[in-house]
Amino acid sequence: MEKSNKRIVYADLLRIIATFAVIVLHVSASKWYDTPVKDFNWQIYNLYDSLVRWAVPIFIMLSGMFFLNPEKFISTSNIIKKYIFRILLAIIVWGLFYQAYEIIDKFIFRNESITFKRVIVAFEKIPFGPPWYHLWYLYMLIGLYLLTPIYRIFVKNAEEKYIRYLLILFFLFGLVLPFLKKVLLHFDSRLNINFEISELINYSGYYFAGYYFSKYPINKNAKIGIYILGFLSFIFTIICTSYISIKNGEPNGYLYGNLLPTTMFEAFTIFLLIKSIDEKEFSEKKAQIISEISKSTFGIYLIHDFIKSVIFMVGITSDFINPLLAVPVSSVVIFVISLCIIFFTRKIPVSKYIM
Repeated sequence: MEKSNKRIVYADLLRIIATFAVIVLHVSASKWYDTPVKDFNWQIYNLYDSLVRWAVPIFIMLSGMFFLNPEKFISTSNIIKKYIFRILLAIIVWGLFYQAYEIIDKFIFRNESITFKRVIVAFEKIPFGPPWYHLWYLYMLIGLYLLTPIYRIFVKNAEEKYIRYLLILFFLFGLVLPFLKKVLLHFDSRLNINFEISELINYSGYYFAGYYFSKYPINKNAKIGIYILGFLSFIFTIICTSYISIKNGEPNGYLYGNLLPTTMFEAFTIFLLIKSIDEKEFSEKKAQIISEISKSTFGIYLIHDFIKSVIFMVGITSDFINPLLAVPVSSVVIFVISLCIIFFTRKIPVSKYIM
């Protein structure tokens, strides 16, 4: 089977905007927990946080788009030796980097001593859990990659209707049912839905959706329906998160979850909107620039939280001016600095294994 190195512009664009969305999410979330929910600034953080929750599902859809494509030759050994090995190296290197940063930060700025026990804890966090909060994504990705050879057999032999059937099951039993169960239990503990298909309550649905939307055309009416539901989902998340948080007197981020019907419609909307852009609108030079930035997004994802910490230290925070402007400005600064560092670091041959 012939390999194709041709870049897909809309996929590169999705990687870039999803990476930027993650940065916006983390910048707005930095003060989301500590700001009183009745404060107007908290509502701004809620606005931005609600608008970018599709980022991780988009990343997963992009992975599914390429890894489940039967026309792309990917052997099981290749998945393990190339992709999973790279992620494991990234977990180790960046996990230790962030743990070292935390230890040094506490030693210099909080006068905490560096103990042998604390160093051991830093190493323990590598195999037993994410050593830094945003690295959880890498652990989840390893699971998807391990399942990919089996998923590829299904996709290769399945008709469109069976993949669509799987996506419907994911929507109903992986997203809607758990959400409904949560809502009902909130009103009455007796309204517990015991039936579930736990195998569908994971990220595989997005994985298959990425392949499905990249492979099969979506008719106009279905697109319009997804766009409407996506728009309503954004509004619903903003308003209901605000309502629930104010009612409880503290921030409640349940509706920010990745495995919710609303987040799914938001992700599908963003994916289809960007996919609908005519690639002929991009000159060869613009497409090349987009491609180069896209190649740096994994590294940007890994390093951005360190850059966020640094620029926050110098005063460029999510509220150094009005948060309505501070959140996007800080996010752009973090993105640009991270991009510059990764772009030049990528020229070092060994860097390809960890970013």
